[in-house]
Amino acid sequence: MVGMTTWRSDTPPRPDDATPPQPDRIGLGGPGDLIAALPGLLGFVPEDSLVLVLLGGGSGRQVMATLRQDLPALLAHPEAVDDLAARLRAMRRDEQFDVLAVIVDGAWDGPSAPEACHDWLIQQLLMRFGAAPIDVVGAVVASAVADGAPWTELPDGERCGTVPDPHASDLTATHVFHGRTIHGSRAEVEAVLAPDPPELRDALFDELGRLAGTVLTQRRIGGAEAPAAEFDDVLAAVVGLERCGDLAVGEAARAALALGSPEVRDAAMGLAVGGRAEAARRLWGILARRLEGMLRAEAAALLAFAAYAAGDGTMAGVAVDAALAECPAHGLAGLLNEALAMGLHPERIRELARYAVESSAAEGLVVPWLDEHARGGGEAAAGAAS
Repeated sequence: MVGMTTWRSDTPPRPDDATPPQPDRIGLGGPGDLIAALPGLLGFVPEDSLVLVLLGGGSGRQVMATLRQDLPALLAHPEAVDDLAARLRAMRRDEQFDVLAVIVDGAWDGPSAPEACHDWLIQQLLMRFGAAPIDVVGAVVASAVADGAPWTELPDGERCGTVPDPHASDLTATHVFHGRTIHGSRAEVEAVLAPDPPELRDALFDELGRLAGTVLTQRRIGGAEAPAAEFDDVLAAVVGLERCGDLAVGEAARAALALGSPEVRDAAMGLAVGGRAEAARRLWGILARRLEGMLRAEAAALLAFAAYAAGDGTMAGVAVDAALAECPAHGLAGLLNEALAMGLHPERIRELARYAVESSAAEGLVVPWLDEHARGGGEAAAGAAS
């Protein structure tokens, strides 16, 4: 049995994917079960990829992280293998782990022996670990992460089999139960931030123009109380979205304009924890799809922060890219980009969120639904391996 913990990551060029806090124990009976669990670990179905599952914890069988990198890039560019090995060496300085390697290669027919390039890749990775005490304790190749797809063990194909239905994986079922989406591909994740239809964006743009003067005037004359009033607009949008499942254009416009206040942006980071964290994340996604320029960057950065805190490194990476595309010098997005590159644990992000809650409350920007459990770190991951 493997107890799932808090994060996973995807490369290149940095770890992008992270599992959410997971109290359940997920049984992995063999290589086929491991391959079937990859969509649950990554949040999407990997194709033509090298996936490294890092095992550690007290028993040595706890999933600490899952790294993914495009297979063609690794086979064509040795420097990509260098970068991946360097990242693992850096992570090994903080935590002990072993590695299970899964190569997903659509060009491999199976169930024949693996191709020479498959073993070459694993050997190249081992060579680049150098003196770092990292062991690859198992390696397999599969033609796809799909029901019935063949897999075989590296280096000689001594063991082989077929992948069970990934949709029936315990891990996938657990994520679906907790409301997580398993995407069909990484491209589907990227599409989450594609701009909404023009009519929705135009309606929001018109409402922004109608309200902007009033909001700016109130910000100027409201003094120290103005940020709290604008933060209340953000909170109202979160609550409205949770209750109604949709966002009125006026609510969206007021929440978007509030992100122009640094105090509101700081306080909004605290919405990444607590009972309405998912609704806040949906709000940032809606705003990012309907805004442009600096306001889109602010919403995308907050989405990245919330996704990272929830352990969804794939969405965090996509949102960081969207924010930096609008504003290459964006402070929060740049910091999150560095955190992803370093493989920073999502619990550190949640600590920042709780700090934002406390520090903003001292300035009068209060999140009324956050109880002491959310502020005190009750969301830390659980799940010991057995």
